[in-house]
Amino acid sequence: MREDTAPYTVQSGYWAQQEAFVSPLEWCSDIWDLKVPRSAKVFGWRALLNRLPSRVNLKRMGANSLV
Repeated sequence: MREDTAPYTVQSGYWAQQEAFVSPLEWCSDIWDLKVPRSAKVFGWRALLNRLPSRVNLKRMGANSLV
């Protein structure tokens, strides 16, 4: 952890968070390059995009009769 003498501001917190953030889409090449079955790759991809058929996601997508 770095010790700065500058006071904390919302802007400095925002930029610290932006530097630490890694988009799930940046991981896509890592997922597709894995040596695992295709179904495992698709599951990982859908999990990263929050597209697994969970009860909450099905309700959000309008599949109320299935929930």
